[in-house]
This record gives sequence, structure tokens and C-alpha cells, in this order.
Amino acid sequence: MCNLLNVSRSGYYAWKSGPECQRKQTDRMLSSLIEQIYEQNKGIYGAVKIREELRERGHHFGRHKIAKLLRISGLKGCPQRRYNQVKSSQFFRLKANNLLDQHFTVEEPN
Repeated sequence: MCNLLNVSRSGYYAWKSGPECQRKQTDRMLSSLIEQIYEQNKGIYGAVKIREELRERGHHFGRHKIAKLLRISGLKGCPQRRYNQVKSSQFFRLKANNLLDQHFTVEEPN
């Protein structure tokens, strides 16, 4: 694999045993905070509300980063259902005008 990637074997092992990069450290810390907030709110919060909760706690991260970490963790928010304002009584009152003045009554079966 090292020959294919044109990397020395010692360089690969130095990279593998070296310290973890800053981004991975913050992602791991942020993932644990996200999972904690997600479980506290019974799995309802999505990326936007988790971001608001993190800002209240003093952590400033973007919504897309939080959404990405939610996807990686396999978590998904539960959006609220929207209420439909149309009432059934109003719906049945609506009728189209008979513009062609056709009569749709049947005198006998065909």
C-alpha cells in the first residue's frame, strides 16, 4: 500500500502512531456533546436546535458541521408535523361553476 501511495513505510507508521489532529479532537468532543443534548431532548432536536443549545453552553459551531456529525452518528431529529388549516366543511362547500350548462342527470341505464 505504501508503494501504491508513494509514501515511505516509516512515514506511514510515524503518522499512524502520532498525535491526533485538532479537528478530530474537536469532532470527538462535539459528537459527545451532540449525543448528550440529543438524548436529553428525547431524540427530537435536529441540527438547528442542537446548535442553539450549544451556543447557550458557549460552544460556537456551524449548523452544517453539527448536521454532518449527526449523520455520522446515525442520529436524526424528529420535525413537528404541520397542522392543516383547511376544515372539511369549507372544503365541501367549494363547487365549480357549470360554465357549459350541461345536465348530468340520467333517465335510464344504457
